[in-house]
Amino acid sequence: MENENIDINTSDVDLKPKEKEEVIEIPAVSDDPEVECIIDANETVVDESKKECAKTEDSEESIVTEDALIENSEIQNTEITIETAFAGQDEDENQEKVDGETEDKTEDKADIDPEEELNKVKKQRIYQTFMKDIIEYDKLKEEYKEWILKSKLLGIETRKCSEKVCDEINKFLEIAKGLQEGKLDEKIESFLEGRIKGIKLIEKMINNVVKNNLSDFEQLSEEEIAILSSWESVKEMDVNVILKTENQNYNIITSLKAKKDSLIRNYFKFITSDILNILDGVRSGIQFLKQKKEVGQVLNPVEDIYRSLERNFMEYFCSINIQKIKVCLGDRFDINLHEAFDLEETDKVELNEKIFEEIRDGFIYSEPLFDMDSNYVIRSAQVIVYKKK
Repeated sequence: MENENIDINTSDVDLKPKEKEEVIEIPAVSDDPEVECIIDANETVVDESKKECAKTEDSEESIVTEDALIENSEIQNTEITIETAFAGQDEDENQEKVDGETEDKTEDKADIDPEEELNKVKKQRIYQTFMKDIIEYDKLKEEYKEWILKSKLLGIETRKCSEKVCDEINKFLEIAKGLQEGKLDEKIESFLEGRIKGIKLIEKMINNVVKNNLSDFEQLSEEEIAILSSWESVKEMDVNVILKTENQNYNIITSLKAKKDSLIRNYFKFITSDILNILDGVRSGIQFLKQKKEVGQVLNPVEDIYRSLERNFMEYFCSINIQKIKVCLGDRFDINLHEAFDLEETDKVELNEKIFEEIRDGFIYSEPLFDMDSNYVIRSAQVIVYKKK
């Protein structure tokens, strides 16, 4: 039996899956090498067709992926291009603004008048001076009013003190008259007559003060004080006009300060020249009595009147804020509070430049004055000071 040649057309082979695939029965030709070769060739063709189909699918997927990547890249490039375009537009707009502002500033500078700028600087300096002057003026005005009141109080308190002193002196004179009517030793009578004259002199001095000097304080009234020009009233004026107004303000302040200082000078001049002189007379009488222990029966009334007068004057000083400088023997000499009346030689080194004795009382004003850190010394205390040989 001859083997039949079987032609298999590869183009007729359908490689696609079908719902029901026909089974081609091929006779067993295992013994025929030619048939076997044809079958192998046919299977090879089928496998290559499958591979080609798979490659085609992979190629299509690759193309799709590449297209997607390209499309995504184009979108990103488009976005970057848009952002770059807007950024460039913003930069252009910002640069235009800067250029515009620079041009405006340049135009503003071109419009600035140097003289006008100088006037502004001058006005600023004058403004500062104006404000300082106003502060100083307000302070001076209050101080001036305060010293008007203090001066009036000085007059009132001096009159009260004078009345008390005169009453005490009249009482003493009544007592002294009774003593003179009795039988006194000549020496004692001479002593009493001398003390009566001294007491009457004190009365005369205080009456003269009240009569001649006290009215200057009692009738003192607050003078009309000129008002400073305010900055608001002149700030729009020409610089020269403002400077002129500033000078006027300065003159007002100077005048007010002079009035205040005059009040203070007259106040303390009255104390030192009139009142302290009377007190010194009283203190001298007390020191004199310490040496007259032998007068016996008339000593007590005389000593009482001197002590009473001293007490009245110290109460008077307290009412006007004046205090006695406290001096203790052995204190270190203080040039700010003490005046060296004399020297007392000593061999002791530890006593050198210390106080040996007080000769005359000193007084200070106990309230702040002239912006001083310490109390104002009305009169230094006179002392005798130890000096090492």
